[in-house]
Amino acid sequence: MSILAAILTAFAIIAAQVLHGGLMVPFFSVPSDTLLVVATLPALIAACRNPAPSAPGALAAVAVLIGYVAWRCLHAPDQFLGRVELGQALSAGLAFLIGYGGLTNTRARFVFLGIVGAVAFGQAVVGFVQFAHGGLAAPLGWFSPDLRAIYETRFVTRGHGLFLNPNQFAWLMTWAALFSVSLACWARVNVIARVVLVYLALVFIVADILSGSRGGMAGLLGGLGVFCLAGFVVVTTMLRRGRALILLGGALVVALCVGVGAFAYSSNWVVQGRVDALQLGDIRSFLFEHARRQFEAAPLLGMGPGSFLYAARLYRTGNQANDAVFAHDDWLQTLVEYGFVGFALAILTALVLLGGGVQRFFSALRRLALTNDRPLSNSAAILAGAFSATAAFCIHSFTDFNMHVPANALLAGATLGLLAGTPGEPAGARRMQGGILRVFTAVAMVCMAAGLGLYTWQHGVSDTQSLRAQNSLHDGDIRATLAATEAGLKWEPNHAALLATLGRAWYAYESSLQFEGEAKNGKAGSDESQEAAIVELTPEQRRKVYQSSADAFTKALKLQPMERSYEVELARALDEVGEPQQAKAHLIDVIRLDPAHAYAYASYADHIYEKGDLPAALHMYFIACQVPGSDYAISQVQSLQEEMNPPSADENADSGADGGDAPDAEKKGDKE
Repeated sequence: MSILAAILTAFAIIAAQVLHGGLMVPFFSVPSDTLLVVATLPALIAACRNPAPSAPGALAAVAVLIGYVAWRCLHAPDQFLGRVELGQALSAGLAFLIGYGGLTNTRARFVFLGIVGAVAFGQAVVGFVQFAHGGLAAPLGWFSPDLRAIYETRFVTRGHGLFLNPNQFAWLMTWAALFSVSLACWARVNVIARVVLVYLALVFIVADILSGSRGGMAGLLGGLGVFCLAGFVVVTTMLRRGRALILLGGALVVALCVGVGAFAYSSNWVVQGRVDALQLGDIRSFLFEHARRQFEAAPLLGMGPGSFLYAARLYRTGNQANDAVFAHDDWLQTLVEYGFVGFALAILTALVLLGGGVQRFFSALRRLALTNDRPLSNSAAILAGAFSATAAFCIHSFTDFNMHVPANALLAGATLGLLAGTPGEPAGARRMQGGILRVFTAVAMVCMAAGLGLYTWQHGVSDTQSLRAQNSLHDGDIRATLAATEAGLKWEPNHAALLATLGRAWYAYESSLQFEGEAKNGKAGSDESQEAAIVELTPEQRRKVYQSSADAFTKALKLQPMERSYEVELARALDEVGEPQQAKAHLIDVIRLDPAHAYAYASYADHIYEKGDLPAALHMYFIACQVPGSDYAISQVQSLQEEMNPPSADENADSGADGGDAPDAEKKGDKE
């Protein structure tokens, strides 16, 4: 049963990786969450049949952290983003519990590491192809055309495997490299297996560097440093037999890894350029200032899950045109959204897990030293890989948002579970009876699986229909979009993304009818006797269509009250309905939500322009040109100035006279 749990958990992580890492689209987490819930049954059986793990403190720390995160998610100001973060917390927590109490023997742990490692090797090969030849942005195809529009040509010089972003790919490569090094040095395997593991470590290290992820490289160096430090302490203070051989072999492996990594770095100008760019600063310097101001607004409990995006718009500074969906620093975002309480719990949990894992690593090798046995241990190898990877994750999290990427959050959760659940000396079992701890582990696993299962049941169908509706809308199939949104909202009426897609579909309904009619006319031919196929709505029908759009956006705004795009689209629908004052109020509210971006002012200018007040619209476009994101406003200023100041009749005559000779001259030249 433990091996079956290991296989299902590994495939849950792989499922999230295949779906672009699970990022930005809630449906991408549905297959992995389902597999995790299924994996709970064999994991639970294994946990009840085998000795309890020896880390009750780790279990308690994680339980308190997940409980606090769940409580804040349920009271988030943005209900939709809050529930998405709740799902990620539940899945990462369940992955931890399976790794902690469900993978009860070394064979099951090796099966898990082998499956995930094999897929990581395949991703490394894909990353090499992407780096060497460009393209191949989505080797398994795109599951969302909206994501394709954003990411297809964004990272053509960097390897990123199946992920959307190279920084997320580097998280996996760092994990795989550190576990390969650890198993090569400490596991009880033959020489051929050690050579293969060293080779794999080198592959993963090079792939990590070629991703160009500065956080990934820093995490890799930090993880190797922790691994070397722990190994040096063990060898010099505990071991007697084979000390020199272990020191020499370990030093050679680490030196080879560092040497190959240094060569890969020195031969790649793209990676060197990214590291050198740190001296110039980047968007993270702006985000730190945003986060500081947000923390001052709610220091104790934070502003709530998902609030960083909206607060970053409110506190936008400098020439920052793009929205910062994440803080690019998981520690910082935790401090902002969950406050000092959540930040302190996260730090405490990391320290408890790391400290316990290192202690059990020392204990496992101490027992071997006392029995004068070979200083090699599979449990010690897994623990060394787990605490080295955990240290790397902690470092990498200072520069990226991988804990908000479902595939990487699951990987981190399972790794922490291995760190807490792999036995060393069962000191914890002496303090607490094994039966009691086994019951606590089983109860926690059942509660977490029930929570995740309920979450998946409640939102899985609607998230699936939401992605289907968005893809249909992107393809211009309004009827399919309406059908998908209707099916999804029937299952979950308060689904903000579905409501917004429904609003957009109704807004585009009239133009879609005209497009269909023109297409039918084109197929019918140019015979004037053919009856026109263009369908025109009556005024009452038209008003009803746009009112449906406005109603959908109104409901979506109740769930996501700070989403500026919903305000703008609602205002446009209200304009079509004939409610300009309500539309104006919503557009003014957009300026309040994002006062330092051109989007807010240009949207208001569009509204004024549609009402026919060209001077006022021009003035508002001019204001939009003074803040970041002004490309659209600049083009509108130019076209509006031409519209307000058309060329005079004399200028047209002069232009015609000047241009009239040109065709004749060209014809003369052609004849000659």
